[in-house]
Amino acid sequence: MTLNETANRRFWAKVDIGGGDDDCWLWTGGKSGKGYGVFWAGKQVRATHASWMLAGMGEIGNMFVMHTCDNPPCVRPSHLRLGTPLDNMLDAKQKDRLARRSQHGRSRLTDEQVAWIRSSFSAGMTRRECATHVGASYANVARIVRGVIWK
Repeated sequence: MTLNETANRRFWAKVDIGGGDDDCWLWTGGKSGKGYGVFWAGKQVRATHASWMLAGMGEIGNMFVMHTCDNPPCVRPSHLRLGTPLDNMLDAKQKDRLARRSQHGRSRLTDEQVAWIRSSFSAGMTRRECATHVGASYANVARIVRGVIWK
């Protein structure tokens, strides 16, 4: 992706450059639902990607542009780095930003139901009985009581 001079001017007009030597440069334009800047350059691109390219930091390819400052609207090139999808996941895990347990969008059980499964199984109820009671599959209940999921 290359950006022309007009796009360059439009981009930097939407950046609030902080006064400090290491302050974040905040994107004031449109943002995604998670707070990341979005910029129109013939197609919608992440503002971090546009910043990376405008700063001449090289091709992005299949890499992720990640924040070292952990501030989604920041577009300061020195606060950005490239990483693989695995790097991005490890970064999110290290910062405890991965949805787990009942906060995960596909979870069908609550923390209370999982606690009930574990205590009921320990008290002698079978996995199948636990599964029927909470409306879960036998396989998921088995993984819960073994500690494979919902650790």
